[in-house]
Amino acid sequence: MLRAIASHNEKLFDRFIMISPALPPGSPTIRPDTGGWVSVAKPRILALVLLNRLGIRWFNGLPIVAFATSPHAPDLTSVYSFRLAVDFGAPRNYLAVLSRSTKPVALLVGGSDELFYPEQFAPLFKSARPDLPITIVPGVGHIGMTVSPEGIAAVRKSFVDLTAPAKG
Repeated sequence: MLRAIASHNEKLFDRFIMISPALPPGSPTIRPDTGGWVSVAKPRILALVLLNRLGIRWFNGLPIVAFATSPHAPDLTSVYSFRLAVDFGAPRNYLAVLSRSTKPVALLVGGSDELFYPEQFAPLFKSARPDLPITIVPGVGHIGMTVSPEGIAAVRKSFVDLTAPAKG
């Protein structure tokens, strides 16, 4: 979502809802080893970054992230290609991007997120956008934010709140 806010396509949207946003490496929101259920191919990432700088993009479909997903959950993505990870990830200057945006934005994260520290989002993002509503959904994990009834209800509520006429 932050990548869309940073692009010229931002004008195509009226509002944004960030759900457990993936921030660049080193962010205070990221748990060590990404919570232990994600394997990242760091050498491959470095090689692909170098190749991309040379204009070689042939290998961007190679997997670089593998998730410990259950074989009983076939609808969940178990790997991200370099291309998908780059498109999903936030730009390095995500706080500056967010502070420049005039669009309504909300952020939701599960209180039991396995990848991120939910309580670290507010101190990080409020400096850039004091008006940013941040909701921590109790008892919901990372994937649960998009598939559990509680996660979906929180997203729905956030959407309604962002579309409600301004008070006062």
